[in-house]
Amino acid sequence: MLKFECKNCNKWHPLPFHVSSVEVRCPDCSQTILGADIYVTSGPLAITKEALQKNVHKYKRLVQNAEKEVEELKKRGAARGLDTTQDQGGAFAMHLRELLCGARDDTRYRVAEEMTLKYFFSGLNHVAKVVDISLTGVCLQTQDASSPKTGATIPLRFVDAGAEAVISGEVAWSGKAGLIGVRFTRLTKEQEDFIRELILKKCALETVSGAG
Repeated sequence: MLKFECKNCNKWHPLPFHVSSVEVRCPDCSQTILGADIYVTSGPLAITKEALQKNVHKYKRLVQNAEKEVEELKKRGAARGLDTTQDQGGAFAMHLRELLCGARDDTRYRVAEEMTLKYFFSGLNHVAKVVDISLTGVCLQTQDASSPKTGATIPLRFVDAGAEAVISGEVAWSGKAGLIGVRFTRLTKEQEDFIRELILKKCALETVSGAG
C-alpha cells in the first residue's frame, strides 16, 4: 500500500490507488506533499517510493535470495516432519514482494467485487471477467476458447452505474486458461478519470502481489 505522512497535521494517510502526479494533497489540512515523501508499506516494512525505485534491482535480488532460503527451510523441515510454511522467512519474502509491487508506476489492483466488460474480436462481441486493473491496462479472464493472442488490438467496453467508456487496447500477453493482459493504447483524460473512479469503486486498496 502507498502511504504518505503529513508533517503539518502529524498524520499518515493511505493513497487508495497509484497517482501519476509527483505530489499529493493532505485530505485533512490540504498541505501539498512531494513524491519523495510517499512511502510503500507492507506489514512491518516501509520505504520511500523514490528510494525503492532507485534500488529496485537490489531488492529483487534480496527477494530471490529470501525465497530460495525459504524453499531450503521447507525442504529441511519436511525431512524432519516439521511444518515451516508459516515461518518468519516466508512472511518476510512476501512483504518484500509487495514492496516491489509498490515500486511499479502502473500499480495493479485486484477487483474486490465481480466486474465484467465486453470486447470486440474476430467480428463478435465477447464478455470477459476483470481480474485486476491499473491506469495502464487490465488483466482479463476470457470465456471463449479462441481468446485474442499477443499483439491483437481490441476495443474494451467498460460500463459502471450507467456511464461507459470504450478504450482501445493491445494484448500484451496471453496465458493459460484464457487469461490475457491488455495494455491501454490511447487513453484520454476523461477515460483515465473513468478508470480511476472504477478502481476506487470496484477494487481492494491493496495492490496485486508480485514484481513482474
